[in-house]
Amino acid sequence: MSSHSDLLAAQIQAAISHAIERGDLIGTVPANIPLERPKNRDHGDYASSIALQLAKPAGKNPREVAELLKKDLEKLPEVSSVDIAGPGFINIKLNRASQADLVRTILSAI
Repeated sequence: MSSHSDLLAAQIQAAISHAIERGDLIGTVPANIPLERPKNRDHGDYASSIALQLAKPAGKNPREVAELLKKDLEKLPEVSSVDIAGPGFINIKLNRASQADLVRTILSAI
């Protein structure tokens, strides 16, 4: 069973891959996507610093890289909003319905 963070990491990898295919980014898709749960829940359900990691090899500003990824991530049905904070952190809020689906999956597996 995959967790929300595993699925979200895979979706971020797909967004990076799409940006590279479009020519918006230069580089390779990282094997690991840093994702954490923000201490302040107002900042979202998950946060990632991946844009800071990708910026230098791509020759771009981290906020610019975050904006490129934001466009793809906002299209995901599980995501309610994506915000860029500070130097390029990506804050992601999930739809409450997708969180309820995960709880149902976990409960049915018990």
